[in-house]
Amino acid sequence: MTPAASITVKFSNPAAATAANAHLSAEVDSRPAGLNAGKNTFIPGTSAYVLIYKTVNVSLLPAELSAGSFSYGGTVSIQQTEEIQFANVATATLKVPIEGDVVSYKWIGRDLGVPAIGIDAQTIIVPAAGVGVLQIIYNSTPVIGVLAAPESVSGEVDFSIVVLIKGEVSV
Repeated sequence: MTPAASITVKFSNPAAATAANAHLSAEVDSRPAGLNAGKNTFIPGTSAYVLIYKTVNVSLLPAELSAGSFSYGGTVSIQQTEEIQFANVATATLKVPIEGDVVSYKWIGRDLGVPAIGIDAQTIIVPAAGVGVLQIIYNSTPVIGVLAAPESVSGEVDFSIVVLIKGEVSV
């Protein structure tokens, strides 16, 4: 068996999160110049940095985990480059919420017009429905999470850890 870390995100009230267009996601920071210096595997007794993306209407609750400790730190600004597809529609969704304005964009092939950001900070809207591919560069501001793994768990030095990151919709 290969040890692994699993990160799960969950809203305390999924129906309220859906109604509020709330977003919560997390990933290990594996960017080459990121907080983990490009690493995405870790050994016991070390820390791993996690990027937690959320919309402004989401508050983070204390994380639950199977071993070690987890804490929230500050935030970091990350420039995202993404290609989104429009398949005879006028809206598409970014993978994480945008912070501020679009840095730049270009259409790959057919031009569907100037994209606008939806009120949920994740929807991109174009003037008319059509088929196109938009390359978009934007900034995001995830919360930094830190998973500190113990040296061993139940006498094992090869072990898996599960982290549950929870959020609730702010009122």
